[in-house]
Amino acid sequence: MSTVDTNTRKKDQDRPLQLKGYALANAVALASLLVLWALSHAPVLVERLYTEHVFQFLNRFLAAISGVFPFSLFEVLLLAVVGSGLWCAARGVHHVLHGRRSVGNLLVRGVLQLVTAVLVLVAYFYAAWGLNYARTNLVARMDWQDFDASEDSVASDGDIEELERLCVELVQATNEAYAEAMGTEDLSEPSRPADLAAMDKAIDRAYERIATQLDLHPSFAVSRGRAKPVTASILMCHLNISGFYNPWT
Repeated sequence: MSTVDTNTRKKDQDRPLQLKGYALANAVALASLLVLWALSHAPVLVERLYTEHVFQFLNRFLAAISGVFPFSLFEVLLLAVVGSGLWCAARGVHHVLHGRRSVGNLLVRGVLQLVTAVLVLVAYFYAAWGLNYARTNLVARMDWQDFDASEDSVASDGDIEELERLCVELVQATNEAYAEAMGTEDLSEPSRPADLAAMDKAIDRAYERIATQLDLHPSFAVSRGRAKPVTASILMCHLNISGFYNPWT
C-alpha cells in the first residue's frame, strides 16, 4: 500500500473535531468569566448579591448532596478527571501507532479538549466559590482600625518579653490540660482522632459563637457540612502539602 493510500485511510478514520461544540462551550465559559471579572470589581455588590444570597444557595445545595457520602467527592472527581484524561491520551497514541488516526488529528482534539476543560473548571470555581475572594476585607467590613506600624507604635523589648512569657504559659497550660483529659502526653502516645460527628458539632457551635460575638451576617453561622477524612493525606504529606480547602466535598 502506498504512502498516499495510508495517509488517506488515516484521514478517513480521524475523529471529528466537533469545532462547533467546543466553540460554544468555550464561549459560554469565557462569557461567564467576563461577567465574574466585572463583578469582582464591585466588592459591595459581591458581598450583598453573591456572598449573602447566591453563594448561600449553592453552598447549602451542594453540601446537602455531598454530605450524603462518607467520603470526599472531590477526590473521586479529581481521580475521574485525571484518569479519563490519561485514558484518552493513551488511547489516542495507540490509534496513531496502529495507523487508525493521524498525529495532527490527535493533537488538535487534545488541545481543544484541554483548553475547554480548563476554561470550564476555572469558570465553575469562580462561579461556585472563588468570587468570595473579591469581597471587601474583614477589617473594612467590621470597621476596624488598621494596625499602625509607625515607630511610635512599635512594641518595646518589655512588650515582646511579656508576649513570649504569655505564649509559654499558654503552651504549658494546654499540655497540662491535654494530659489531664487524655491521661497521657501527646508527645510519645498521641491520642486517637476525635469522633468526626462530635467535631462537626464543635465546629458548628464555634461558627455560631463567632457570628454572634462579631455581629456577622447570619449566613456565617450556617453549617458547613460534616468533616471527612482525606484519602490522599499520605500523598499530601510526602509532597509537603499541609492541606487544601475545597467546598462541598
